[in-house]
Amino acid sequence: MDPCLSKERMEETWQETWTMNPFSTLLSDAILFDRDASIYSETNFFQSNRCAKASFLNAVLSIECAANSCLARIKYPGLVIEFLDKATILDKYQILYSSGSGKDIDRGGKHFQVVKELFHLRNLYVHPKVQKITTNIKLNAAGQKTYEKAAEFQKNSQFSATPV
Repeated sequence: MDPCLSKERMEETWQETWTMNPFSTLLSDAILFDRDASIYSETNFFQSNRCAKASFLNAVLSIECAANSCLARIKYPGLVIEFLDKATILDKYQILYSSGSGKDIDRGGKHFQVVKELFHLRNLYVHPKVQKITTNIKLNAAGQKTYEKAAEFQKNSQFSATPV
C-alpha cells in the first residue's frame, strides 16, 4: 500500500483518455533491426538485408507517424483536416514547423534533403517497378541451394531478390 495515499483516496476512481500511437514501437523496432542487420552482416547476407530493410521502413514510418501524431493534437477545422490527410509528409512537417516558428523550412537544407531522400526510397519500396532476373541455382552435397545471379543482382540493387 502506498503510504502517501489515504484510505479515501485509494477508493477513488476516475477516467482518463489516452492518445495512443505506434511511434515509439516503430522507432524501437528500427533501432533493434539496425542492430540485428549489423550482427548478421558478416555471416548471413540475406538475413542482414532483411533486417536492414525492416529497420529502414520502421524508421521512415516513425517519421510519418510523428508528423501525423503532432497534427492530430492541433485543433483544425474539418476542411483543414481533410487537406492535411492528403498532404505529403514533407508538407505536413512544413505546416508543423511554420505553425510553431512562423518560418518556412529551408527545403534546400541538408536535413530536409535527407528526409526527402528517405521518402523517395520508401516510395520505391511501396510503388516498385518489377524487375525479372534469371538465376543459376546449384545444390551442394548438403542440400543447400546457391543462387548465383540473384545474389549478384541483390548486392548491386537497392531491392531484395531474397528467395523465399
